Amino acid sequence: MAYDLQISPWDSSPATLTVPILAKELARAGLATTERPDRFGHWLDLDGQESRLRLVVEEGFVRYAAFRFVPEDNESVVGAVVGVFKGLGWLVADEDGPV
Repeated sequence: MAYDLQISPWDSSPATLTVPILAKELARAGLATTERPDRFGHWLDLDGQESRLRLVVEEGFVRYAAFRFVPEDNESVVGAVVGVFKGLGWLVADEDGPV
């Protein structure tokens, strides 16, 4: 069963996070990514993993993210993604509330 996280800024302050900055921060956490925008959204695939991030990008800035963890991947992926976004000052929540 997949595990989903909803990820958003804490407040309505001006957006400053870009996809390249996010990709760089994920790489620092050991998660290389491949950017894959398409007509349905903006995706960051985690190289070597089935899990991925879906991003809402407006005017070049990430406004929202959803992370789908696939159980076949190592659980450390969840911790790394959560750590990156929390380090950027974003709120990370699952169906039970903040993570």
